Amino acid sequence: MSYPIEQKLVIAVASSALFDLSNSDRVFREQGEKAYRKYQEAHLTKPLRKGVAFPFVKRFLSVNQKFPAQCPVEVVLLSRNSVITGKRVFHSIRHHGLDISRAAFLEGKSPYAYIPAFNASLFLSANASDVSQAIDYGHPAGTVLPSKVVDDEGDPELRIAFDFDGVIADDASKRVLRIAIVTARNAPSHERVITTLEHWGVDANEVFFLGGMKKDRILKVLKPHMFFDDQRSHLQSDAGDIPMVHIPFGVANVHAITQSK
Repeated sequence: MSYPIEQKLVIAVASSALFDLSNSDRVFREQGEKAYRKYQEAHLTKPLRKGVAFPFVKRFLSVNQKFPAQCPVEVVLLSRNSVITGKRVFHSIRHHGLDISRAAFLEGKSPYAYIPAFNASLFLSANASDVSQAIDYGHPAGTVLPSKVVDDEGDPELRIAFDFDGVIADDASKRVLRIAIVTARNAPSHERVITTLEHWGVDANEVFFLGGMKKDRILKVLKPHMFFDDQRSHLQSDAGDIPMVHIPFGVANVHAITQSK
């Protein structure tokens, strides 16, 4: 029997971060709710294209393949979309082979209040307002910024990169995820980074001290499936193909995430 959700490492993701809903949103904005519902019903079985968070979510869920008896990680959908959109989203989930079964569709309401109900350690959304509300109530959250979606089917490894003062991974993931720290710091401040990671019990696979260099120079080689930073000025990629997540008030989120498990 798999772990109960209280014992899992859970990430909550909005449907607009997991899939590309830009066409649907355009219909809603330009033609209204009635046309939007008809559009979704007409395209119910047409799979949605992958969104920015898709490559990260797919590889995160693959952790369960290494521990099939426990299935210790889970992704839940927390969406302000309607139920009709939810039907299409779940058709797309099955089409893309994602093991996601739990969700909430709230038709216009922000889903932040349900983050603790699903035991989520992190909420990822393309809606900056929802992320801000989540953080205001003490829930770790990040805004997924627009970028090109690159999902190399031949590359199963999950790579996650963090700015040091932004977000840090939970201990439970360190054995199966490849973690990199990419910080603008340089010597001698690097000692604080290393000492702090040791104190947290986090083993980063790779650490880069850039001394003010553009982080894109490292990220385009590292090719992380998600890069978390608390400063928007660092969340820029010349090629626009690195999945970026903005973590407002990053230091507070570090504490929240590391204390959540």
